[in-house]
Amino acid sequence: MTALQNGTADDSREFMLTFYRDFPLQYQAEYQRFLQMVEQNHNVLYHCTAGKDGTGFTSLLLLSALGIDRSTIIADYLESNRNNPTSDRHLQEQIKKFGISDKMLLPLLVVEAAYLDAAQQVID
Repeated sequence: MTALQNGTADDSREFMLTFYRDFPLQYQAEYQRFLQMVEQNHNVLYHCTAGKDGTGFTSLLLLSALGIDRSTIIADYLESNRNNPTSDRHLQEQIKKFGISDKMLLPLLVVEAAYLDAAQQVID
């Protein structure tokens, strides 16, 4: 909790970049299996807790494999910010009770093109 209370927006953003860089490495076997299932024409369903990070990265893999251009993939990913419940006032009020600033927390709750770029750089 102290790290959240004393951290900066830059700390949070760096955490997210590291988090995304880990996706291709930490879950390599799972993503390989996922793409094999797609290639073999199996139906797939994928999701994650917040619907932005794991789902966003998985969508990057899937859409890239299907030949979708990068700008379309990023635009779709960034739609998560528009449809994200982080703008919920109740959530923000609860967070403030713990002494955590909105500026520090925001990079953890939104998506940025740089996050997917960090994962893509590891793959490349």
